[in-house]
Amino acid sequence: MRTSDPVWEEGFTFLIRNPETDTVYVQINDQKTGSELGSLDVNLSSLSNKANLEIVKQPFTLSKSGPYSKIILSLRLRILKNASNPEIQSDQPEVSPNDSPSASNVNLEQQSTSTVNDFPANLIDADANSLAESIEEGPIKETSSLISATPTGSSTSVIHRTPSVTSSSGEAGLGRIQLTLRYSIQRQRLTVVVNQVANIPLKDPSNIPDPYVKLYLLPGRAKDTKRKTAVIKDNCNPIFDEKFEYLISQGELNTQQLEVTVCTQKQLFYSSSNVMGQVIIDLSQWNLMQPLSSWFDLQPEK
Repeated sequence: MRTSDPVWEEGFTFLIRNPETDTVYVQINDQKTGSELGSLDVNLSSLSNKANLEIVKQPFTLSKSGPYSKIILSLRLRILKNASNPEIQSDQPEVSPNDSPSASNVNLEQQSTSTVNDFPANLIDADANSLAESIEEGPIKETSSLISATPTGSSTSVIHRTPSVTSSSGEAGLGRIQLTLRYSIQRQRLTVVVNQVANIPLKDPSNIPDPYVKLYLLPGRAKDTKRKTAVIKDNCNPIFDEKFEYLISQGELNTQQLEVTVCTQKQLFYSSSNVMGQVIIDLSQWNLMQPLSSWFDLQPEK
């Protein structure tokens, strides 16, 4: 489309794991040169306090594209569930002619509202309360991609979202950290989003840690690769959602590791170190050309 003001009017549907932490990443490219013209990150949690869990034709400012470049988006969040349940239908008693007509009318009204015309039949509207109630609590045992794949097979069972805070303390019992990573070939930049830390062990209720996260690139651990989040006071499940970038070539990326350390600003009486846990990520082992959001078990400091 050869214009500086393109209009697409195209819609896309994505399956997501967790609307409280997942992010929609939008990138505008020039087809002729292959260069990036601008980008945008939208946290899906911003939809939770919107009417009908949606925003309509809202302008967003593009990053790295000048102060006047904007993109207009409409976003709608829905819960994936079965539109009908044959077992429930078979258990419902038949309405006899002697039954109250008002009860029959109620059943007809419920059936008439069970399908949303402008979305697939298995995408049902929900408000913020039902959104929270539908989360199935349980430990997160596997890392999960930010862009979820379409379920395989013909099963129509309900897909439950992963909870925003894992109930697992990790292999070493030091807690877990959620990170989002991606690499832009055009910009030669590695982006790291520190989402949250979960289940930091509380050994002394009167001395709750003040956690923050430090990042370094290995080998070398050069000072100019240090990145640091803000400190969150008195919290064992801090949510940061802070983004950091590294200028690094694609060739260098495959030789680097990312050192992620969770520390506390408050000195803990049971430890001489302020480090509460650490994870070292081998960047060559991940496909970072697509955004990836994963949980990592914190390990003792090396």
